Amino acid sequence: MILLDTHALIWFLQRPEAFGSIAKRQLQDNFATGQLSVSVISYWEIGLLVHKGRIGLDVSPIRFREMAIERGISECPLDGRVALEAAALDLHPDPADRFIVATALAHTATLVTADEKILGWAGPLLRQDARL
Repeated sequence: MILLDTHALIWFLQRPEAFGSIAKRQLQDNFATGQLSVSVISYWEIGLLVHKGRIGLDVSPIRFREMAIERGISECPLDGRVALEAAALDLHPDPADRFIVATALAHTATLVTADEKILGWAGPLLRQDARL
């Protein structure tokens, strides 16, 4: 299963050309088998970033989520286990990143990201650089 980081979800729906060839192939393979997902915290992060004017979307955040679901991207919910694992990670303090990484770990998913801090983290996360 592939878990898209927040920016990778935005790229998937609005800027697919931003992905590198390896990441594109992984996304296509997992999309074809219904194994493409996103942490629900990514929608919270998108809504927050839009509200603060730090990113723009072609549609509202609510419509953006609907489009992801319509395209077949499944949602990974947060639960108590993920929340506690996120709190215990020796990762940088960004709460959204901590929840996303904990979600990927809980589901044994490969996280597709271009976040240098996550890519450089020494933890047991399966990850793919979205730019490669």
